Amino acid sequence: MLVPQQTSFSFDESLIKSLHNATETCLQQLPGQDSKAVLDIVNGAAAILGWLVLLAVSESWLQDDPALRDRLLSAGQVDIPVASEAGIEVVIARLLLRPAKLQLVGDNKVLGTTQISWGELELGPPRCDELIEIKKLIWKRVLKGDAPQTFKKVDEDDLKATLKYLREKGENYYIIILPEHRDRIPNTEHLLTHLRRDLEYLGTFHIGSEAADRILVMPEGNLRAQIRQFLLMLRKFL
Repeated sequence: MLVPQQTSFSFDESLIKSLHNATETCLQQLPGQDSKAVLDIVNGAAAILGWLVLLAVSESWLQDDPALRDRLLSAGQVDIPVASEAGIEVVIARLLLRPAKLQLVGDNKVLGTTQISWGELELGPPRCDELIEIKKLIWKRVLKGDAPQTFKKVDEDDLKATLKYLREKGENYYIIILPEHRDRIPNTEHLLTHLRRDLEYLGTFHIGSEAADRILVMPEGNLRAQIRQFLLMLRKFL
């Protein structure tokens, strides 16, 4: 997207390292009291990183399955053989032609800011209506507050409209299902089928356990480590 297709170009760790070093040098030289400038630089660098990592997605893989983006945009279920939450955010961002939206949780975990893990939707003891309870948990993540206790059709319509509005702004929420989560909620496939029917702007993606050699042009672990170190560096200045 950023480099003309006809030119010879190779994406590797040096690009992220160069951005890392340039940003850190700039922030270190900034007067300590200029908090607005610090925030502007941190946000700008994070946005540049979000575009830069899209170059790690193999163009040949995208061309092998031209219908993949259409299935993604229609919020269908898509299997993507990457091993991490960071990897799937990079791939989905590339398919949606938007910057990856990455965040650091703790000191190690790199996640997409609009990811909802299927593991977060575990319900514990059986509920009278699991689908409604899951929708309430999704409401809490998307609308940043507790869902109405009695979740009615008007509330579901509000959630669906919000997901549509955010998708149009480039904040597409999606559920990721790690291999270890696939069988932890009873009736998983049944619940996912109904979620995709009722919340059409909420994507669902399985993360595979195989190596992402066909998808990424560098080892996924290296990419994730570079992103983590970059975000740790930005955190030091906030």
